[in-house]
Formats: sequence, structure tokens, C-alpha cells
Amino acid sequence: MELMDFVSAILFSLGVLAVALAGGCIFSMLTVKKEDVECVVEKRIEYGVFGGACLAIAGLIGYALS
Repeated sequence: MELMDFVSAILFSLGVLAVALAGGCIFSMLTVKKEDVECVVEKRIEYGVFGGACLAIAGLIGYALS
């Protein structure tokens, strides 16, 4: 039983990390400036895809924990 609690705690912490990464990526996507990068559209797509992937991973972890 202790092992399952440990695994659940690790999965929960990974889920929180994935949600935080997704939030950071979405914030960066919304606040990127033309002076900071060569191509704004390319950077927004990159941040959007990474943020979406983090949300999908967090969803899978949440499903595994429920």
C-alpha cells in the first residue's frame, strides 16, 4: 500500500509540473514580442504545441489517478 501511495504522489507532482509548464508556455505564447524573436508566428505555434502537449499529459495523469 505504501508503494501505491508513493507512485500516486509522484504522478500527482508530475501532473502539477505539467500544468505549470503549460501555463508558462501559454503565457509566453501570448506575450511574445517581435523584437525578441525572428518569427512571431513560428514561436507562437511552438509555444502552443508544447503547451497543448503538457495539458494532454496532465490530463492523462489525472485520468490515471482517478
